[in-house]
Amino acid sequence: MKNIHLISTDKPSRLFYDISLDKLVLATTAETSKWFDNKYVYITSDEEIKDGWSYDRMMKSIGKRDNVYSSKIILTTDQDLIKDSVQAIDDEFLEWFVKNPSCEEVGITFGCMEIRQCMCDSKVRCLNPGYEIIIPQEEPKQETTLEEAAERLYTGIDRQVDRMLFIKGAKWQQKRMYSEEDMREAFKGGSKMCWTDINQETQEPYYYDFNEWFEQFKKK
Repeated sequence: MKNIHLISTDKPSRLFYDISLDKLVLATTAETSKWFDNKYVYITSDEEIKDGWSYDRMMKSIGKRDNVYSSKIILTTDQDLIKDSVQAIDDEFLEWFVKNPSCEEVGITFGCMEIRQCMCDSKVRCLNPGYEIIIPQEEPKQETTLEEAAERLYTGIDRQVDRMLFIKGAKWQQKRMYSEEDMREAFKGGSKMCWTDINQETQEPYYYDFNEWFEQFKKK
């Protein structure tokens, strides 16, 4: 089940969606700009929510609630939650995630992040227990629909209009994109209408070969 969630924020964040580059970017420092759509990452688990923060899958929001749609937040980049004792996501995962933004699920283990031996009784103690993200070794599946892409880029219950506009814009662009095979069929249709040009040297009608015509007019 999906356990990686992105939510837009108006607060500074190192992770943001760069509109000009059309991709997620991880900066060295937290930034805000009208060109960036700042993102916080929340990783959840199916643990029982006794207290603390949770992610509501229906509302696509965070809060301190426990219902059938909520999952416990165990790791995040949200500084407010980190200050409230939620574990921070490390840079290793964030660097991997910006290269694999379609990933929706990672494995999580819980163990000792720091182990020390008590000098008074020679016992080994786990002083800093925490979660460790198991980064997938294989590339995650690619998005298969515009709806999935819109959901990833524009998270949150208040981003329905953005998702709708993204889908409409992508469909509009798709209708105006033609493959070489489409162009070949169009060329055949034009040939049947005796579409010719004039040879400038002989002043005789010149019939184009498709490959020659396509190389001449295709975008370089």
